[in-house]
Amino acid sequence: MRIERASSNALAIAAFLAAHPRVTAVHYPGLSPSAVAARQMPRGFGPLLSFEIAGSAADADAVVAAARLIVPATSFGGVESCWERRARWAAETAPPTLIRMSCGVEPAEDLLADLGAALAAD
Repeated sequence: MRIERASSNALAIAAFLAAHPRVTAVHYPGLSPSAVAARQMPRGFGPLLSFEIAGSAADADAVVAAARLIVPATSFGGVESCWERRARWAAETAPPTLIRMSCGVEPAEDLLADLGAALAAD
């Protein structure tokens, strides 16, 4: 039940992000599932997604810091939504504005409101 709810939230968030003008890329297999993804994940595409924003690493850090409901964390898989900017470490090869997120079981409307407010923060 937890994974089903978190997966549903991830799909809603991925769709929201894909339409957001500040977001330059969304990485989530549920947005346009390939035949392989649909076959391998018949009950949903999971709670993990990542996205990139326009701007700098500092801008991505500001988005992560501005959220009130989605908490900064590296350990994923719990019932609460969390995220992190991957390229915080010198050896990381992720793009500097990539944010990785694990969706939890909070109401989707609350997560979307928090995400929208965080993306609007300067």
